[in-house]
Amino acid sequence: MAEFTTSNVNGVDVISTRPIPASQVSSTPLPLDWTKLGQEECLDEVIRLPIEVVDEDVFDPNDDDISIIGTSGHKITKIGGLDGLKLAKLCLRSHLIHEMEGMETLTDLTFLELYDNQIGALSQLNFMTNLTTLDMSFNVIRDMSPVANCPKLRELYIANNKITEIKGLEGLTDLKTLDLGANRIRSMEGLGGLTSLDALWLGKNKITKIVGLENLKEIRKLDVQSNRLTSVEGLTGQVDKLEELYLASNGINDVGLSEPATGVGLEFKSLSVLDLSKNKVESLSHFGHLTTLDELWIAENAIVDFKTLGELSELKGLTCVYLEHNPISKDREYRSKVKAALPTLTQIDANPITSDPKSYVGGGIFSNASVGSSPFGPAPPPAKEGSALKEAQDAMKGFGMASMTDAQRVEVMRRLQEKAFERAKAQKEGGK
Repeated sequence: MAEFTTSNVNGVDVISTRPIPASQVSSTPLPLDWTKLGQEECLDEVIRLPIEVVDEDVFDPNDDDISIIGTSGHKITKIGGLDGLKLAKLCLRSHLIHEMEGMETLTDLTFLELYDNQIGALSQLNFMTNLTTLDMSFNVIRDMSPVANCPKLRELYIANNKITEIKGLEGLTDLKTLDLGANRIRSMEGLGGLTSLDALWLGKNKITKIVGLENLKEIRKLDVQSNRLTSVEGLTGQVDKLEELYLASNGINDVGLSEPATGVGLEFKSLSVLDLSKNKVESLSHFGHLTTLDELWIAENAIVDFKTLGELSELKGLTCVYLEHNPISKDREYRSKVKAALPTLTQIDANPITSDPKSYVGGGIFSNASVGSSPFGPAPPPAKEGSALKEAQDAMKGFGMASMTDAQRVEVMRRLQEKAFERAKAQKEGGK
C-alpha cells in the first residue's frame, strides 16, 4: 500500500507517494454508485484516482505492471498518484478518464492501454518515448499526430475515435500493427513510411480509394471493410506478402474488380483469404488466377448463375466459400451444386462438409445455414434491434484491442459493420 499526499508548490498541486504498512490503512475505497448519479455531485466533479478503486494489496508501488479494469462499478476519473513509480506497463481500461495528465513521470512505460475512456487528446506522449504498444481505442480523440513522439511503437490501436486524418506516422518505422478502424478517415494518405507494417485495419471509415501502400511491402493483413470503395486497386506493393484481404460492405462491382494491373487481378503469391461479402459482384471470373486462395467469402452479392463457379475450378487449395444470400443460394440443390463444381471444398457458408451426403444436400431457404458471413463459425441468428451492436460492444469491453487475437478483431469488426450495414439499408429504404 502507498500513501498519496497532495501539496501546493507555487500554485501547482503536487502529488507524492510513500509506502505505508497495510495495518495502518483503516479506510476502504468508495465505489462510484451508478444508481445515484443523478442525485449526487456532477460526475465531471467526481475525482477517483487509481489508488481509490482497488484494494491496498493490489496497488503495490514496487510493481512495474499495473492493470485496473473498470467493469465492476469502480471507475477512475483522473490519473494521479503515480509519481515515483517505475512502471513498464499501465492498463486503465473502461473508466471515465477525460485527460492524460498525471503521467509525466512515467518515462519507462513500454505498454500503455487507456482503452474505453473519454480521452479527447494525446497530451502526454512526449514523455513516453519508450512506448512499444499504445491502445487508445474507444475514446474521443480527433488528432493522432502526437504519436510521432513515440518512435519505438510496434503496435498502435486508435480504433473507434473521431480521427479524420492519418498523421504522425512518418517516423514509426518499427510499427507492425496499426488499427484505425471505426473513425472518420477519408483518405489513406500518411501511411507511406510504415515499411515494417504487418497488419493494417481501416474498417468502418469513409475511404473511397486504396492508395499510399506502394512502400508497405510487408503487409500480410489488410482490412478496408465498410468504407466507400467502388473498385480494388493500389495493391502492387502487396503482391508477395499479402495473405488476408477484407473488403466487405463496400460498393465494389465487376467493373471495380476488372483492373488487372493494380487490384485483385495481380498474381498474389500468398493470398489465402479474400472477403468481398456485401458488395455488388455478379461473376467469379475475377478470382480464377488466385491459386493460393484457401477461403473466398462472397456472401450477399449478385451471383445468379452456377456456371460462374467453374471459374474457380483451378483453385486446388480452395476449401471454404461463402455464397449465402446470393440469388443462387435460393436453389433447392444449392449446396450439392456448389460441392459438385468445387470438389476441394470442406465448408460451404458456415456449415462444414462431412462424409455424410446430407451435409451438402439442400441449401438456400431450405437449409439450416445461419445468417451472416463470418469465417469464424455461424453468425448469431436475427435478434432485436440493437442487439448485434450491443453484443459486439460487450465482447470488446472484456479486453482491449491490444489483447485481441486477429480472429477476435475481425469478428468484432464484422458485427459492428453488420449493424452499420443494416442501418444504412433501413435509411435508404425509408427515403424511397
